[in-house]
Amino acid sequence: MMTEMDYFYLLKDVLLRKFQEHYPYWEKSIQEFKGQEISRFQDLLLENVGGRFSEKWFYTHIKPLRNEKLPRIDVLNLLSAFVGHENWAGFISAHQKKKQANRPKKVSSNNKK
Repeated sequence: MMTEMDYFYLLKDVLLRKFQEHYPYWEKSIQEFKGQEISRFQDLLLENVGGRFSEKWFYTHIKPLRNEKLPRIDVLNLLSAFVGHENWAGFISAHQKKKQANRPKKVSSNNKK
């Protein structure tokens, strides 16, 4: 079972794909964002969901490959809305359902005639 931190790492991947929809030339990871990319990302967030985070917040929560703790729920809700979900709980729920749908179905061994 995935932890909330696992879902945050997944959210980072989804955020990168969303950024790449607007800036397809960007072929690096989200951890490689620097000033201009962070600024463009902030602008996209503001335009799409009316929210913003600081450059310091980005360096604290998005840049690290491994995080010590989750960001505040209000920012998780904002980022989740940016990628098309109602909130953080909706993001987790949608990806849990997607994961369950991709599981192979168990074949019953009671097929005796």
